Amino acid sequence: MSRRTSNTIAGLFSLLIVGGMALGMTALFGLGLKNIWRGIASSGWPTTEAVVAKVEMTSNTTRDTRSQRSTTTYNADLEFRYQAGRRTFTTDQVRWGQTLGSGDPAEAVVQALNYPEGRRVMVRYNPAKPEEAVVRPGLTGSAFLLPGAAIAFLMFLLPACIMIWRMFLGPGVNSPSLGFPDMTRVMRVFLGVPILMGAAMAIVGTQNLRRAAASRTWPSTSGAWLRDLPTNQVAGIDAVRDHRGFDYVYQYTRPSGPRYECTRWFGQGTASGNNSDAEIETEFPRGKPLTVYYHPEEPDTAVLSPGIRRFAWILPGAGLGFMLFGVAGIWTIGHRGDRQNVRRAAVAREPRDPRATRHDPKNRRGRSP
Repeated sequence: MSRRTSNTIAGLFSLLIVGGMALGMTALFGLGLKNIWRGIASSGWPTTEAVVAKVEMTSNTTRDTRSQRSTTTYNADLEFRYQAGRRTFTTDQVRWGQTLGSGDPAEAVVQALNYPEGRRVMVRYNPAKPEEAVVRPGLTGSAFLLPGAAIAFLMFLLPACIMIWRMFLGPGVNSPSLGFPDMTRVMRVFLGVPILMGAAMAIVGTQNLRRAAASRTWPSTSGAWLRDLPTNQVAGIDAVRDHRGFDYVYQYTRPSGPRYECTRWFGQGTASGNNSDAEIETEFPRGKPLTVYYHPEEPDTAVLSPGIRRFAWILPGAGLGFMLFGVAGIWTIGHRGDRQNVRRAAVAREPRDPRATRHDPKNRRGRSP
């Protein structure tokens, strides 16, 4: 088998693997864009009454065979039944772009308690496709997670495809086509990853900042830690009572009934993240009544500490840093490429002695005698 044939086989096999991954990421990106569109459009969809037909806390444990460590993710399995026209539909969408599970059970506990079986809620459904419905309409930061991750993977896969083509299926590794100009294009695409990731992080972070700033004017009500209260029986909730995240779920009262939340301040990340138990105990002492600030138009949105905290700046700040890194890298590569082009043009314009060109062994364009 010739070297050219073996390179072709290796290149095609590599492109098959990378291309399959790229197709999968493209499908995820399309689904993410669809969730973003749904989030924007759902605010104008018609409403109808739905009933919670099913609620259950579920968990999934995976074990790493190498490190022998196990990871458990928690999720609230919900089902809402509603009617649109004369037909009955079901949906499990609390909001568009919601995650399938988290290592912190606090959010799953909040959803399971906020939507007990038999509770009646209002949902918005797509008039063109009545089977699409959501309990909390609008665009949220979680809708950007899927397309952002898909773009990041695609930006890594695209340079890989280019390099595989050049190395195995193109003119060859030693060809001038693998010189600096082509590598500049590859690096520019590669540096698009931090720019797009940073943009997604900045969008979500800015949304947190706006909501944090607005929370200063929200009305307040009394609240209490969930662990200090007798909770309703929800299937699977007893399995997470000993988890640290369970300690940060609290209850507050609204005219329509009790609500549950785990957000202490905007930008906190997970319910049990960013702070040690001692710091949280100092700010929110156990045994003392809580003051909860809630969104006047969204009954399921509340916070213990209103205003902009330092944690709210982490996500937009990191997003800005990623974008600046990508832009600076692209500018540096382009500036370097421009200088090389100027040098090449100057060398091409220099007059050359044909005899020196022929016999000078240091001249790369010459030939050895």
